[in-house]
Amino acid sequence: MALDLTVLQPKLERNLWKPGIAETTLEEFLQTASTFETIEQVAEELHHAINRVSGEPTEVALVAPEGGGEIRMVSTSLRLTDVVIGDRSAAFAWLGASEEPLWRGVLDGNDDVGGKDTAALMDLVQAEVLVPLLHRGDLLGLILIGSRKFRRWGQREFLKGLRTYATTALANTFLGAEAQGWMGVTKTLGLANAIQAALMPEEEPIRRAGWELCGLFRPMAACGGDLWGWRELPDQKVLIVVADATGHGAGPALLSAVAKGTMDAYAQSTGADCDPSELLASLNQAILRVGQRAYMMTAFAVVVDLRKKVMHFANAAQNFPFLIRGDTLEALVVRGDQLGAKAGTTFKCHTAPVKVGDTILLYTDGIVEAGEPVAEPYGERRFRRLVQKMGPVAAAHIPNRILHEVETFLEGQAIHDDVTLVAFELIGDGASRL
Repeated sequence: MALDLTVLQPKLERNLWKPGIAETTLEEFLQTASTFETIEQVAEELHHAINRVSGEPTEVALVAPEGGGEIRMVSTSLRLTDVVIGDRSAAFAWLGASEEPLWRGVLDGNDDVGGKDTAALMDLVQAEVLVPLLHRGDLLGLILIGSRKFRRWGQREFLKGLRTYATTALANTFLGAEAQGWMGVTKTLGLANAIQAALMPEEEPIRRAGWELCGLFRPMAACGGDLWGWRELPDQKVLIVVADATGHGAGPALLSAVAKGTMDAYAQSTGADCDPSELLASLNQAILRVGQRAYMMTAFAVVVDLRKKVMHFANAAQNFPFLIRGDTLEALVVRGDQLGAKAGTTFKCHTAPVKVGDTILLYTDGIVEAGEPVAEPYGERRFRRLVQKMGPVAAAHIPNRILHEVETFLEGQAIHDDVTLVAFELIGDGASRL
């Protein structure tokens, strides 16, 4: 018995848990996440992914809102088709305190009302593991897993990745409901706010050898349609995307989630061969499919090749970014059609040299239109003069400095649009100027 516990069982568990399988499964889930139209499809793909990694038949259920806003439990197992979860508001409120996977055993003896309610919810399907789909306290849904094998620490990374991609998949189904006028879904469990928050990188400066990046996002309302993201690529390349969905509120926020998932899927599948123009074409196809021309988006994508000191970029009706080089300022004047307007739209990839000390500044129109419609807008010319007079400033300080100047100009007037500012700087020699 001792030999079995100390030698044979760990060996069996290592064979069952293969990181290669987990990574491949996550990649495949990400590739399809933005194509789901119903929560049943999301549940089916979750069931497939979790069973593949666990290596044994495993019960999987998804708890999420559907079109009318009511909360359902969905599983591919016939045994769970008629499960009624009832009022689980105490469990939802209690689960909003953690993003981590939760194991059933830790709830034994829990006297908290929310903990008891959560245990009862898991007991409905004999779940061993619960994965909250949430961000910053706002709950999107729940994944319930029956297998004990997901107790091990090695599978936390898989569950965290699955949580992120399941959020994208759910966002796609919510957007379809929103487009059909089923507003209740976006009012359930703070969905639109949570999805918007989950998309955006933290505002702390990102530091790597040879470059620094800092972004800022300020929504006009609780949620908005702006999006920015970045990704390190192989061969010392960095992808940066800034986008702006038309309109405000839940629909554009959900569209941004679909765009983020599409961007991640394309970058992961292409790696060092990531082409900004092809990325925009993929985004156009995804947004046209889910937005059905009711929602559209503008976007600018750039890939900086740190080794060759060159950048490749493409535009889809987004504001022209600036290249700041010493005391000079150059607009990257590249045009392209809006995303989601028509099928088959193509985008041209442009190339320009970059060197140490250069900063690329990307932004959405909320910053130049600040003040409208009640006052004089800040405007393109004033914005350009502001950037020119800042002089040599580290990328980490540029977004907040610009926002401060614009807010000072407005003299207390609110900004009536989403604002996104992203600064990327080549610093060279592996040194940081922060």
